[in-house]
Amino acid sequence: IQSRCQRFDFASITPAVIAKQLKFVLKAEGIKYEDDLVLPLAKMANGSMRDALSLLDRLISSGAEPLGGSLLEELLGCADSEKVWGLIDKIGDSDAAGTLTAVDELIRAGTSEVQIVDSLVDYMRDLMVAKSAGVDSELLILTAQQRKRAGELAEKFDIAGLIYSIATLEKLRWAIKNSDTARALLEASLLRFA
Repeated sequence: IQSRCQRFDFASITPAVIAKQLKFVLKAEGIKYEDDLVLPLAKMANGSMRDALSLLDRLISSGAEPLGGSLLEELLGCADSEKVWGLIDKIGDSDAAGTLTAVDELIRAGTSEVQIVDSLVDYMRDLMVAKSAGVDSELLILTAQQRKRAGELAEKFDIAGLIYSIATLEKLRWAIKNSDTARALLEASLLRFA
């Protein structure tokens, strides 16, 4: 049967291409937006233009203008980027009390433990790339301000530590998802990092 079929292998679309298309759509529709919206939204789409446009449609239907990064947190359940950067900062400073406080702030803002882990994996991946390839690398899909922040925070870590943290967080994600003590597991792991 396969010999009678045509096969198409589709690759994921890069966040940069998705961001460019989202900007085109927003401009064509005359919708005002802030710069901190497009790149995170493009990354959330995980290589799917359809998903990116669906997420954008959800934001537009909120009626808010201009569309900004805060809507990602409010409507789509993303972790507050400033709070996640703050948590990573506390971990990099080996500040145990500050780490626990930062986790508490994220949870009180409505971010689940799994969402915190997912955000930490993404952000620590950015630090790993910044540390090994430089903040100007095309592998980083960040705004200029985020690149600067990533470069500053990357100085607090070594590459081996970031690799360990990412691998540990990935294993932790599944444990947390099925645990009745998700918060304790998360806090214990982050204290180990700090």
